[in-house]
Amino acid sequence: MHVRVHHDTIYDYDVPIALGPHVLRLSPRGGAALSSIAVVPAPVRQWVEIDALGNTLTQLVFQGETRQLRVDSHFELHTQPPARPLPPNWYLPLGPALATDGTRSGPPIAASVYEFADSVARAQGNRPLEFLDALAYELHARIDGKARAGAGTQLAADTLASARGACRDIATLYLEACRALGLTARFVSGYHAHPGQLSEQGDLHAWAEIELAGAGFVGWDPTLGTRAGEGHIAVAAGATQQATQPIEGSYTFQGSVLNSTLDFSLRIDTRR
Repeated sequence: MHVRVHHDTIYDYDVPIALGPHVLRLSPRGGAALSSIAVVPAPVRQWVEIDALGNTLTQLVFQGETRQLRVDSHFELHTQPPARPLPPNWYLPLGPALATDGTRSGPPIAASVYEFADSVARAQGNRPLEFLDALAYELHARIDGKARAGAGTQLAADTLASARGACRDIATLYLEACRALGLTARFVSGYHAHPGQLSEQGDLHAWAEIELAGAGFVGWDPTLGTRAGEGHIAVAAGATQQATQPIEGSYTFQGSVLNSTLDFSLRIDTRR
């Protein structure tokens, strides 16, 4: 499938600001046939890095003051259906639970999330692929997945209890349920395209990837209740949602009060 993505983001400020260093996570992992990022005001330095997880980071350094920051990202690429992993010959759980940040020393996973994950795994005979498929379907059926204003994610236990959350909240609950059974999981931010999609106003999407021996990291989308497919275009992966912010940086200003607005447009076109 051929996919074209145009993502334009505009921050407006009511007083002049001085932009600090910024990092953009807007380029598809693995590259694209065509790709460009235009920034206004123009940075005095701009370069690209690949981090330890394979994310493409566009680093920006600015000088002077501005009342607006605009980031216009465009790329085109061809996608393919991902390979299906072979069924592992081991069973869940894989030992002690990981923490909510994927380490063994960070914040603990809530008991309700652990109990929920354990019940899904037991119903699937503790078989890992069956668990991962069933967990995605269960969250899709259980959680009212709608866009939610504001930054960050809800606590996984709150999403489970309220049965409401945006895709980033559902993805966080999914990966914490996986970590509860010792599976290494990471948060993925990107775009979701479907065949025949033409210039619809969209939004960023989020899902999770689970590490399986012999297959690497494999994606599941609990908002849709399916495995990640050829329409899932990842731009950033990290231990938490905060590590995958598409635009991250700082600014300073004179005075004590600043008002800002954020506007964006996201257009996705596809064809076979």
